Amino acid sequence: MFQRIQSIYLIISSALIVGSYFLPFGYVAQLPLRTYGVKQADVYLDTVNSYWFHLPLAAIVLMGVFALFSFSNRKRQMAIVRSTFILFALSYSLLAFYVMDAQKVLLATFQVSTAVFFPFTAMLCNWLALRAIRKDEELVKSVDRIR
Repeated sequence: MFQRIQSIYLIISSALIVGSYFLPFGYVAQLPLRTYGVKQADVYLDTVNSYWFHLPLAAIVLMGVFALFSFSNRKRQMAIVRSTFILFALSYSLLAFYVMDAQKVLLATFQVSTAVFFPFTAMLCNWLALRAIRKDEELVKSVDRIR
């Protein structure tokens, strides 16, 4: 299972998404903009709604782990990895709304942090995993033709 390169890509992708929960995506008015809210003096601001932003990211992690353990069924694995791209698009659009909402409420500009690129890098790893899974499937089909 872990000797296949797509498993490594899926592990890296899930680790990057989990890492984005612990690092801020950026700063608005010197306040860290995290996945689960804007924290000001040990209290999360209720005016900046981040409830729906972390759900697609959590689903991506769960689907990545499920795809990792469904290595015996490559077609299902490809379908799971393909469906994560929809969730990546949804999470980036919700991130844009989240940042715009925080800018509007706090009346400040958004300063980007490195964690904003974690979901994009995870999406790239999922794409590489999809390519590797497809390559494995083609290899198995070519061996079946030889028999």
